[in-house]
Amino acid sequence: MKYRSLRWRIVLPPLIIMFIGGILLGYLIPERIIESQIHFQKEQLSREIKVFSQYVAVQWDYKKFNTFSRDWADKIGAEVRILSQVGTVIGSSSLSQPSSTMALLPEMQQAIATGSGVAINQGVDGTPTSIAVAEEIIVNGVRLGYAHAEFSLTLLISSKNKIRDGIWFSFLIAAIFIEIPLLIITSRSGLRLSRITDATNQIARGNRDVNLSPGILDEIGEVAFGINRLASQIDKQFNALLEEQNKINTVLLHMNEGIMILDGEGRINLANLATLEIFDLMDTPVIGASLIRVVRNHQVIELWEEFLKDNQDQISLIELPARNKIIQVSITSMTESLSNHSLVVIQDLTQLRTLQTIRRDFISNISHELRTPIASLKALAETLQISALDDPDATRRFLDRMEIEIEALAQMVSELLELTRIESGQVPLELQRIDVNLVLKSSVERISVQAERAEIDLKYKLTGEPVFILADPPRLEQVFVNIIHNATKFTQPGGKIRCNIDTTHQSAIITITDNGRGIPLEDQPRIFERFYKSKRPKQGSGTGLGLSIAKHLVEAHGGKIWVESQLGKGSTFFIRLPLQ
Repeated sequence: MKYRSLRWRIVLPPLIIMFIGGILLGYLIPERIIESQIHFQKEQLSREIKVFSQYVAVQWDYKKFNTFSRDWADKIGAEVRILSQVGTVIGSSSLSQPSSTMALLPEMQQAIATGSGVAINQGVDGTPTSIAVAEEIIVNGVRLGYAHAEFSLTLLISSKNKIRDGIWFSFLIAAIFIEIPLLIITSRSGLRLSRITDATNQIARGNRDVNLSPGILDEIGEVAFGINRLASQIDKQFNALLEEQNKINTVLLHMNEGIMILDGEGRINLANLATLEIFDLMDTPVIGASLIRVVRNHQVIELWEEFLKDNQDQISLIELPARNKIIQVSITSMTESLSNHSLVVIQDLTQLRTLQTIRRDFISNISHELRTPIASLKALAETLQISALDDPDATRRFLDRMEIEIEALAQMVSELLELTRIESGQVPLELQRIDVNLVLKSSVERISVQAERAEIDLKYKLTGEPVFILADPPRLEQVFVNIIHNATKFTQPGGKIRCNIDTTHQSAIITITDNGRGIPLEDQPRIFERFYKSKRPKQGSGTGLGLSIAKHLVEAHGGKIWVESQLGKGSTFFIRLPLQ
């Protein structure tokens, strides 16, 4: 027996390796699999119980806790409980309940301290028996209890020996099906190895369509299969690289931030769509062009030159007057593979600056609105204290004036609180199928006395047939009344206000038109902001919150509100609501 022949050099090493590997893996793999499964189940159970706690917080109802627990237990295959703040069970997926509080369990101690907890329970021999997790339940910012789940590891632990037997059996079958064919076909190996060599040379030359016939299923056959798989994998990786490149291009295309990659000489190697839009380069070829020639903004160019000079990352806010934009440009070096390239990120901060302006205006407006009644109250109180206490008639007049100012403050605070609740979704709408004609009619009738007193011709025109929408009647009437009331304030005596309803295929459109003073064009985009008041002359007073409340109520009904106005000719408010 020639143990140095090709046959034995091929047969014996795999046989020895498979024998040793089977023994080692038969002991190592089951342990790793069990550990991996325990870790996986722990992570999975933690995610599930977090989702369950959020679900219970949204659907908080003591009567349904057992149902919630059973439904979730069926879903995740674990015992689920809902615990009170002190750890007692108030909902469970099983009939058996612990006789005492669960607050002392390790996972509950963690949840009480940090909001979530997990523990792996072990038997007396140290074998894991179950995974237990706990998660706090937060309702309106208050911790009302905990969600608790326990997953049994009994079946998982008991599968260890089966996994080991399966591995050893697999190695035995592999030895039979690989080693015996090897003993038979090694005499033909030379020709087949030659074919494999030719195939590998073809792959090296870039041919990815190699397809070897493996012949007999031995090691050389596996090599042939491997060559085929290699060619296929290379082809897949090549296609995957193309797909990844397409994905990156898609991401760059749809990013809001502008991205440019420059080489060491300042030529543009890559620029996404946002960059072209920010610098108005949609019709300009930029790839390969110089940054200085394309951008034509001295601040960007100075920032680039500063980056080259100091070899340090640069960032700066830059104004583009021609485009009416404010951008933030940052330039940073790229990784080692592209060490002579730099990444330029352009962020359009125009909208952010606009929001900051709105926030400052809001603070200024509310300060102004509060200052006037507070100053008036202070003056009335000081005057009353100094000189009017002994005069009952004067005292009564001052108190009446103070009551008016207090009522104005109370109305402002009430409307501001209502607007805040509407914006945060804390005002539930009692939606019902209603005829919008009836709501508009009721709204006009409520304002008709006020309009008549102001010598304003207020009329409405309804549709011939009912126009049904899904709405909360009092809230919708509040919208109409706010807008009509505003129209009466800004329409001179003898003016007209017309309220109409039209329909399209999917919407009802309510229009409220006046021929009053109108709204300046620069004020129109902001009249629905809190406390925003146009500089136009007006009659009466208000909190500046009515239109903002109307806007949020309309949007809560799934609709849209907007205004069209010409200064000196009047305004038309449009309210579009979906038909039911």
